[in-house]
Amino acid sequence: MLFKNNSNHYISLLLSIFLLFIISIYQINNEDLWFDELITFWITNPNFTDTETYQNVIIYENTPPLYYFLLKKFFYLSGYNYELLRLPNIIFNVISIVVFFNLLKKFSENNYFIFISLMLFALNYFLTSYSLEGRVYSFYCLISLCFIDSYIGLINDKKNPPVIKFLYFLLISLILFNTFIFSLIIF
Repeated sequence: MLFKNNSNHYISLLLSIFLLFIISIYQINNEDLWFDELITFWITNPNFTDTETYQNVIIYENTPPLYYFLLKKFFYLSGYNYELLRLPNIIFNVISIVVFFNLLKKFSENNYFIFISLMLFALNYFLTSYSLEGRVYSFYCLISLCFIDSYIGLINDKKNPPVIKFLYFLLISLILFNTFIFSLIIF
């Protein structure tokens, strides 16, 4: 049976990543860009200087600029094409599954629980639909999960020196605070 040994954790992980990736790629450009996605696309134009990008984020957006600079660098490397706007969010969502899997392994060894949780995460309508928008939400989900994972790792690890774990926690905290203003609620 699928849930008998621990190696099947990874089968569950791969299956959930595969399902999410297939669903997301199938629907990536199913709808046209929303107005706020067009603003994001315009702000992240690689031809703008970093100062211009920062000023446009301050004027037109309600979120901190880290996501927009990451997206700008993505467009610089891959080409400035509106059809690629949603691709980084799909990547962030896939990485979120891996971080969520890591969290699940810290809480439970029950294979069935891990499988069901991963499937619920991968097939969650809201996470999937937000990964198909060129907005900050999928990146925020990823960084929030990394924050929770780093916090749990910091308080539970008694063997290793806490300096490295604390520095990782501090780095994730800074990224989180520069991603979304309401991240203070998580902290």
